Amino acid sequence: MPTLQKTQLGWIVGGEFQSNLSYQCNLTTNLNLQEQICKFWEIEESVSSKPLLSKEEKLCEEIFSQTTTRNEEGRFVVHIPFKKSPECLGDSKQNAIKRFHSLESKLNKNSVFKSKYVEFISEYHSFSHMTECPKPDESKVAYYFPHHGVLNEKSQTTKLRVVFDGSAQSDTGVSLNDIQCVGPVIQDDLLSIILRFRQYKVVIGADMVKMYHLKS
Repeated sequence: MPTLQKTQLGWIVGGEFQSNLSYQCNLTTNLNLQEQICKFWEIEESVSSKPLLSKEEKLCEEIFSQTTTRNEEGRFVVHIPFKKSPECLGDSKQNAIKRFHSLESKLNKNSVFKSKYVEFISEYHSFSHMTECPKPDESKVAYYFPHHGVLNEKSQTTKLRVVFDGSAQSDTGVSLNDIQCVGPVIQDDLLSIILRFRQYKVVIGADMVKMYHLKS
């Protein structure tokens, strides 16, 4: 008679058996186990397929690839990916001045906050990330960024983060962010990054600073 043996994968039939009668062997499969194995290999697969881009994301990439240049200082010059004409922007200066007065009041009440804010603005200027604006030409479109600071004393790296508010609306109800294309996510998801760690003997991690400084 054949031998039946129960294993973690199910019953296994083995041995020799001879008979003139016809027999039928019915096997059952563990679908849950099969699904788990499939998911295991899907997770282990680190090669990610290129995501499909929306019409706006494609436009943003086209503008980036066609207009991005590198200047004599080695800096990349990236054009703003407008999806609408800046002509629709109205006056934004008055709102920016109003919020700056509010910021001044907060700075005067907190000497630590003020000291770090002045240090940031001075560094921004020393790197030529901002220059003094001449008397504006009223015939040209201009957008004024309100800005504020977020102070986190518990942070080990950046105690102060200065936020330039491109979502602040002009008097036409349109902000600078409203007329810009939103590009695709260019960084891989965290799971894919972690899985790639097993492919190499040495992994280098780095923290980039001043990556999103804009020149205004």
